[in-house]
Amino acid sequence: MSLELRNLKKEYLRNILTVSLSNRNYSTVVLNASFPLDEVRDILEELKKEFNIANLIIKDFHSDEIKAFYETNPSETDIEKFIPKYPKTIGNIKYIYFENVTDTDQDFYGDIGSKYFKDLKRYNKELFEKMDNKNNEDVTVTACPNKKWAESLLGSEDKLDELWLRISKTLLSYDALKKDVKEKVERKNELNKMGIRKLNFYTNLGTDLRIALNPHSIWCCEPNNIDGKTNFFNYPGYEIFTSPDCYSAEGKIVLSRKEKFYYDIMVEKAIFEFTKGRLISCKSNNENFEGILLYKPNKMNRIGEIALVPKDSPLAQLEDFYNSPLLDENSGCHFALGYYISECANIDKEKIDKNGARYYHYNTSLYHTDLVFGNDSITVEAETKDKKKILLMDQGKWKI
Repeated sequence: MSLELRNLKKEYLRNILTVSLSNRNYSTVVLNASFPLDEVRDILEELKKEFNIANLIIKDFHSDEIKAFYETNPSETDIEKFIPKYPKTIGNIKYIYFENVTDTDQDFYGDIGSKYFKDLKRYNKELFEKMDNKNNEDVTVTACPNKKWAESLLGSEDKLDELWLRISKTLLSYDALKKDVKEKVERKNELNKMGIRKLNFYTNLGTDLRIALNPHSIWCCEPNNIDGKTNFFNYPGYEIFTSPDCYSAEGKIVLSRKEKFYYDIMVEKAIFEFTKGRLISCKSNNENFEGILLYKPNKMNRIGEIALVPKDSPLAQLEDFYNSPLLDENSGCHFALGYYISECANIDKEKIDKNGARYYHYNTSLYHTDLVFGNDSITVEAETKDKKKILLMDQGKWKI
């Protein structure tokens, strides 16, 4: 590894740690990845000292090695030697998830995967007990280049260095991020003060959508502050988002960027038509995609999220495809078919649990897929509860 590339990786990981640890003092950082972090393990150890982290726990997975080990029918002594032993947890824990990039091999989640996770918990009981207590969860979800991602996006594991170069451009510096977050939070607060009840979207590709918000709907953005904890559920995140009335969408949405869907389905073109909130037609380059959306039991035929992303955001300007929903959704205004965002419903959880989200006109589903329809032509108009009309975006730029 060249010194230049090593420094680039270090700066990328330093950025993620700086953002993740900026809100409070953390003694323990848990890094979770569904792939080996061998490429950056030594760099992370250096950063552990730099950030004065008492415990750096790296929970990554070498699936081939794990499968080979369990296929030997190991003894309990062998298992005890094989399972990684994590340090005792001390103080506040920050969890950093490298997600939405690539999954561990599908067959790993069979009997061998279950056995490994069971043994992992058994020999690290204290850590997992604390991790299972969601009240302690303080999260950053972000991306980290790896060989499988390089292969899926660029065609070869050997192009991992090229992937690092591309992904390193997606993050703002910490100072720039603070400025971006300040402006985003101010704009989110302004949107919530407006009392918006309807949104209209138009693009030069043919999008012409009208959708309503519920009286309970609120706008949210990253970072998401919950119970005194600062969570970046999507970093980098340049969106301001809400959950609409799932019975209200009328009109047409035309996809502006290709997207990776569930089951490795690549969607390059798509036109969606809605009536009374329901997706009645989807024309795309992939029949499987259309079938999954329109299959009624999936409940993916209604909108669970609407997100506003300006054309001057870093990912929108780069105009790259990353084969990662985490990054690709932040390249423009988007909507999600499937389940609603609970943070965007200003309703007591007990009421939601008792009556169900659909009672309050929020969509429920086991799935949630983000699809970008914004580009540099997008216009977004709002209508408030007192019938006042406000231009939120024009030609992809904020007007508020």
